[in-house]
Amino acid sequence: VPATTILELRQGLIVSDRDYYSLATLLAQSGLPATWTPPTA
Repeated sequence: VPATTILELRQGLIVSDRDYYSLATLLAQSGLPATWTPPTA
C-alpha cells in the first residue's frame, strides 16, 4: 500500500507526524471487509 509520513521537527525533535494512505486499499489487500474497524478496549 503506498503511504507517506510527514514529520514536523523542532530543534531536532519530532513534534507531530501525519500518515497518509488509502484505507480502502489497505483493507482490500488485507482481505478485511471495507466496513472493518479496530476493536475497542
